Amino acid sequence: MTEDEAKTKWCPFVRIVSVNHVLEAIRFMDEDNEINTACIASECMAWRFLPCDPDTDDVPHGYCGLAGKP
Repeated sequence: MTEDEAKTKWCPFVRIVSVNHVLEAIRFMDEDNEINTACIASECMAWRFLPCDPDTDDVPHGYCGLAGKP
């Protein structure tokens, strides 16, 4: 999948913690001050790019390395 497609998917490895009713996450807040639980694609150390054929692929594809090979 492309990075743009991946960024629309939920990441099961996001962790959210509530301490004294204050939410904190091992991720970032979006512009609406909500915790973003979407995949961050190549910004994640687990993201793996697939080999690219320059004749047919104009957009690089990849996958979550923690989820296994596609």
